[in-house]
Amino acid sequence: MYSMIEKPELKITELRTGLFLINDSDMSNAYLLVGEEKACLIDTGNGFCDIGKAIRELTDKSIVIINTHGHPDHV
Repeated sequence: MYSMIEKPELKITELRTGLFLINDSDMSNAYLLVGEEKACLIDTGNGFCDIGKAIRELTDKSIVIINTHGHPDHV
């Protein structure tokens, strides 16, 4: 099913309180910053994994998404 990777997975590391590094199958990184009122997702990864589901396990706050540029590993 996945030609580029054998088993897709998200690796989530909390770098400090409210700041998460989200690694998508060792092919791209995204960051989630959880504030007092909202959360911000910087880049959305390759789409191999359900990043939305993973984020909902970290926060239930409204999410603002910022894609840094249009390469497939960021949007």
